[in-house]
Amino acid sequence: MQLRPEMIDTRVERRLRELERWIYEQCIPITDWRPSNKWPAHIPQPAAIAPLVTDVPEVDESPTHFAQFPHVHAKAFWASTTVTIPERWAGKRVFAHMNTGSDGFLSESTVYLNGCISGGLDINRKDILLAPHAEAGQTFRLDVMVHSGRMRTPQSISGDLVVINEAIYQFRYDLRATLGAVRSLDKEHPTAIRLWYILEQTLNAIDFHSDYNRVNVEAAAQLLKEKTQALLPTHQPPDFNLYLCANSHIDVVWLWTLAETRQKMARTSSTAVRYMDELPEYHFSQSQAQLYDFLLNDHPDLFAAVQEKVSGGQWEFVGAAWVEPDCNITGGESLIRQLLYGQKFWKQHFGTTSRTMWLVDTFGYASAMPQILRKSGLDTFVTQKLTWSETNPFPYGHFDWEGIDGSRIRCVFPQSYVTRTYPDEMMQWYKRYPSKDIAPDLLYLYGYGDGGGGPVREDVELGKRMQEFPAYPRVKFSRVEDALDAIKSRADALANEYGYQIPVWKGELYLEFHRGTLTTHALVKRRNRKNELLLREAEIWAALAEINNGAPYPDEALENNWKKLMLLQFHDILPGTSIAQAYPDVHRIYGEIETEVKALLDKAIAQLETPNIQPPYRFSVLNSLSFTVTDWAEADIPLKMPFTLQDTQGKWIAFQVLHESEESTKIGLEATVTPFAATQYVAVPEAPKALPENNLPQLIEQALADIALSDADLFRMWLGLTGEGALSTEEIGQKLDLSKEEVKEIRDHVMSHVAKSNKNLKEKALEKFRKTQKAVLKPMVETGRPKANETGMENAFFRVTFNP
Repeated sequence: MQLRPEMIDTRVERRLRELERWIYEQCIPITDWRPSNKWPAHIPQPAAIAPLVTDVPEVDESPTHFAQFPHVHAKAFWASTTVTIPERWAGKRVFAHMNTGSDGFLSESTVYLNGCISGGLDINRKDILLAPHAEAGQTFRLDVMVHSGRMRTPQSISGDLVVINEAIYQFRYDLRATLGAVRSLDKEHPTAIRLWYILEQTLNAIDFHSDYNRVNVEAAAQLLKEKTQALLPTHQPPDFNLYLCANSHIDVVWLWTLAETRQKMARTSSTAVRYMDELPEYHFSQSQAQLYDFLLNDHPDLFAAVQEKVSGGQWEFVGAAWVEPDCNITGGESLIRQLLYGQKFWKQHFGTTSRTMWLVDTFGYASAMPQILRKSGLDTFVTQKLTWSETNPFPYGHFDWEGIDGSRIRCVFPQSYVTRTYPDEMMQWYKRYPSKDIAPDLLYLYGYGDGGGGPVREDVELGKRMQEFPAYPRVKFSRVEDALDAIKSRADALANEYGYQIPVWKGELYLEFHRGTLTTHALVKRRNRKNELLLREAEIWAALAEINNGAPYPDEALENNWKKLMLLQFHDILPGTSIAQAYPDVHRIYGEIETEVKALLDKAIAQLETPNIQPPYRFSVLNSLSFTVTDWAEADIPLKMPFTLQDTQGKWIAFQVLHESEESTKIGLEATVTPFAATQYVAVPEAPKALPENNLPQLIEQALADIALSDADLFRMWLGLTGEGALSTEEIGQKLDLSKEEVKEIRDHVMSHVAKSNKNLKEKALEKFRKTQKAVLKPMVETGRPKANETGMENAFFRVTFNP
């Protein structure tokens, strides 16, 4: 007989579809769904998801077997029912099989079983286990939150109570696993030839005819199992491992809003916990401390269940960061805070931290990151995003990444984070893995993602069957960090054995895709940067206020605002790739940060003031940079002229009057402030001096007398008041052994004194100086305008505050 694999393949697919209809051997329709637009009173409602449950259209609340809801976007409807286990089902595994018309991650429903959240429903998940061993008369309350998402069609709910035919249920997975395995081999492969024959014999052994009301697969299942197992001794697996790590990437915001994300985390987590209870071999990994924080606040009982699963080793938190942030626009300090607060959350709630930077979907990675990651105690970086580059394929899947300071971190790249465990699909991903010659083992992340959900039962069942299969790689269910340790250790061992080096990539990991994200939503990017600077300023001055004056440090308030900002640095928020409906929340949170942190900053600066300076007219010039700055500063003094300006040691300070009003005087001065310090100034009122209107020389003489110079005649010559030739600034400095800065200080004092004593003479004094000194005065004094910042940095760093 000539083997025809294509025909066998088609027959297997047909039989799999036919057998699916026979899985549910007994069904009882649910006929009394009670629709509602109101949140059930017996279920706690998380406050943060209020947008989903407000302004929900009215629905017909009559009991029905098929409840359909109005077509609106991102609203939550409810359907409730009570079901009872019939006597004939006692001891059986009973499910509620439900259909919501969902399209996947854009519309999902949440099931509450007897008031407790118990999993999600969508296009991939339709069964909720009610009881592994049901009791006759046992009653269950089902409440389904039907989320409309952003579909173009209305949502609905219908369903049945079902009992599964365990033999058919298990046999379908056996058949699917064998078909996937043989598809992954070349047609001429000896194992493939034998497997095709075994599949053909198995199909022929299925009994569709003995009983019209049932299908008998027992003989076929036995044949398939025995003959595949018989191949194991002579058809050994290739020498590499596929480490299966269940995960569910959840975009904190993308095609949905923050309120919807919180429910996605609840659905994903409750589904994972339920699978762990049903399938002991199931492990699950979830990243982003922010999502866990949502869960803690919205569903504390579910969070406690997650903690229990973490302790038992089935659940693993992955990634050190608060969210999976953008790594191009986000500031370096923010990236460090992402790690600081992420690790703090893990330590506080789970007793340990992560060793891995997990950024599977971020749009490129700055060259400073290896240094940040290594100094933060991490040893591995995981992403798959560079496989998306559209022009130049990234050459490695396993390498050392070297940053700008020479720091190195090991990079392990899975080929995707949204995959299934079909054997042929797993081998397709392995074939495109570019580092088989360096690190032969593959980190394989399976499960539905982006909108959450994670794996389905089929993924776990297929993975179980592939753990030991003829001529197929070794498949191992694993925790992520265990898999990473094994992959890295084997790669290093092979490099040592064969004398080659692990490849090194130096500099930025640039993604040739999503390029528009560096410019989209410019206001979001601007507010991120402004708030980064604002938080930095608040922390510096609050810390100095505590150190110098014992003021309490607002650590909790600052941490809360950092967390808000870090949330908005998520890789679909800051780059601008989310839907328009998501950004009102973003700008609302930015506004909260700005208001709260500005209040903290003003309070910290007020607490910096020296308490023993008694005239109440004082202000501070602050420098939050790491180097000394000399720059123009302005302040509004609640005094009218005349007054003098002094520092805290009583030293006279030159200043320029910029504007006067009935209540205050705006002044400018050149201030020099050391790094991370504040210089305080005091405005001291002084009585006006009666001087003749046009007596400019007398004013200057009085100013010279005030500074008690023994060689005041030289300064008269410099000012052109003696009738002799005027001296230059350099000449007067040389004659008196004074520096340029000291000469400038005296000159400024004279001018300031003249301007304060009689403001009508100000312009005359300026004109006199222009003629005799050829523009000795600096433009900033002539015009009252600030100088350009010599450092080239924003004046936001150099702050003047006034505290009455």
